[in-house]
Amino acid sequence: MKNGHQPDAPTSPSKGWFRRLWESIRNSGSSENGLSHRRRSPGIVEPLSINRVTVLALFAMAALFEALVLVSLDIRQKNVQKEILQEIQRNQNLQILENNLDIELAGLESPERIAEIARNHLGLAMPNHQQIQVLP
Repeated sequence: MKNGHQPDAPTSPSKGWFRRLWESIRNSGSSENGLSHRRRSPGIVEPLSINRVTVLALFAMAALFEALVLVSLDIRQKNVQKEILQEIQRNQNLQILENNLDIELAGLESPERIAEIARNHLGLAMPNHQQIQVLP
């Protein structure tokens, strides 16, 4: 403080670059709005510039849009999972039905059953040796 000027140097080197960056951001924002000729009073907080507000609004809208997309995708995923579970259950029921039909079909195709139906219901009998003719 030799010549009456107080040094603006920060107390630590790590805070100096941040202060310079912050001041350049504040100065660039105010010059875009035509406020560069005004002197800032210490302690008075300047409102955000239009550019910063616009960027914040865009980020907020993007976050809201992303949240809506994520919620809709989550709902869709749960619906698809429900459909998959229903189809798995349907497939299991159809497999059980197929096994039962295979068992029933094997019973219907058995030669003993067919012979019984022919004798009892149709009145058919096995031919004797005199009724059998061999064709040349």
